[in-house]
Amino acid sequence: MKKILLVICCCSLFACAPYAPTPAPLKDGMITPFQADAAIKIVNSQSKDDFRITRYGGVPVNLKETTATTIAFLQAEFAKNGVQVSPVAAKEIKLSVDELYQVPYSPPMTEICRVSCTLETGSGLKKQFRENNVSGLDIFHACNFALTKVVAAIVNDEEVRRFIDPRLER
Repeated sequence: MKKILLVICCCSLFACAPYAPTPAPLKDGMITPFQADAAIKIVNSQSKDDFRITRYGGVPVNLKETTATTIAFLQAEFAKNGVQVSPVAAKEIKLSVDELYQVPYSPPMTEICRVSCTLETGSGLKKQFRENNVSGLDIFHACNFALTKVVAAIVNDEEVRRFIDPRLER
């Protein structure tokens, strides 16, 4: 009985705390290195501020802030591969983190966060990126690493790389 009360109390605490996005560090091998010689600007195209991860009353999420944090991480990863990120660059990428949500999974206290993003380029390319992450800790850790997986998927995407620098075509 005491364990059940402890679990309920912990769950209640997480339901009240807002989600502050902090993408987890990339693990070795998540991004295939490349070398580009191009400049891009990345724009936050998310217009919604408020959202809730459905769970025990909902975890508050600011999607605009989550998108901004994801963009900062994405810019840093592109920069490691020679891409200059500049607000005056001719090539533009628009990014929006559209949703974060929990998927029920057993055993108990295992969290799965699913993140969905929309990316649009100035050339008309529009792609959806969806990543899941499982965490035995909490929904916050699950979502942080799911955001990291989204950034890795975007940086590794061949169409995105070709948009940035057409010379990267294989």
